[in-house]
Amino acid sequence: MIHIKTPGITKEAKRYLQKFGKEAVDEIIKTLKKIGEEEVRNTQSRLATRSTASGDIFDEVADEVTFDIVGAGPTQIPVLRFGAGDNFAGIIGSRRENIAGILAFGKKAGKPLKQRKLATPAKKSGTGFKLILQKGYVSPAREAEEAFLPKAEKNIEEKIERRVPEALRKAFDEVKV
Repeated sequence: MIHIKTPGITKEAKRYLQKFGKEAVDEIIKTLKKIGEEEVRNTQSRLATRSTASGDIFDEVADEVTFDIVGAGPTQIPVLRFGAGDNFAGIIGSRRENIAGILAFGKKAGKPLKQRKLATPAKKSGTGFKLILQKGYVSPAREAEEAFLPKAEKNIEEKIERRVPEALRKAFDEVKV
């Protein structure tokens, strides 16, 4: 699964939830939805700036960035899930690797090839020739991409901590909790 879950909501928000139930949950959901939509746009923008060619790993993942809100009940605190792919399972690239997982977590260097291998470029790479990988070739390691999930998680946490209590205070401004 390629996703993050939002942190717990503050004590203040929990007090509103206990006092106002469904109305407070509706306000939290509305706020989480705005936060999720903003971060999808921001993450897509960050990944697009890292992209070097149409159809590369950054482009593919940016197209599939999504969020949803789960666990909302009358007194149940909703949770924002953020990630990439259908049901946050990631995106399978043309070489059968989970490319969202590679961006999110990085990857180790591959094992050296035991014999020469004919490698076809990714379908969307635009190159029409095949490569011959020599015996001993090692697929390079790749670090996790900060512009993807780590940055999104940080932004979402900060926004939730600031905006959810603020939205609840505005919605129920006349009542002291």
